[in-house]
Amino acid sequence: MVPDINLLPKRERQSASVKWLFIAIAVIFCAFLLFLLYRSITLSSQLTGLKSEQQSLEIEKETLLEKLSVIDDKEAFDLETAVEFVERVSYPVSPLIIEINKGLDEDAYLREYAFTETAVQLRVDFETMPEVVSYVDYLSRSNFFEDVFVNEMTAFDPVNEEDKSQFNVVDRFANSFELPIRLQYLRADGD
Repeated sequence: MVPDINLLPKRERQSASVKWLFIAIAVIFCAFLLFLLYRSITLSSQLTGLKSEQQSLEIEKETLLEKLSVIDDKEAFDLETAVEFVERVSYPVSPLIIEINKGLDEDAYLREYAFTETAVQLRVDFETMPEVVSYVDYLSRSNFFEDVFVNEMTAFDPVNEEDKSQFNVVDRFANSFELPIRLQYLRADGD
């Protein structure tokens, strides 16, 4: 008789369910690792994009700060320009306003006036065309002005449509003038 000698330890066979459990855990772990790898790649590309966007925004910020400093310089420049303009254009305006108002008829209305470096611009309303002609004649004979330019002349209705049915309304004339100033005469105090 032969003795049965088995020196190997007894091993029990594992069941198939435990084997499938380990395979499932390994697959889930590999999927998790693949997901982490995918997320790290996408996040690194997003990080690269954000860094380039940050650099472009910093460049834009520097550009805007430079523009802001230029604007601040322009404001100072504009103030200097305004002071230079006032010093260069300083002439007495009261005699001009008096002369402009002196020629207006009682029914005329001086809407606005503006002074430029070499001229006066006016907007005046008149009731009749002869008043316009008379005013242009007066200004052209004035020593304060070199010439009289009528830029615009329009007729307008001074009354609302509802009031028109009761009265016979005559149009008024809105005029825009430009009067080049005789600076030598003005600076000589109108002598």
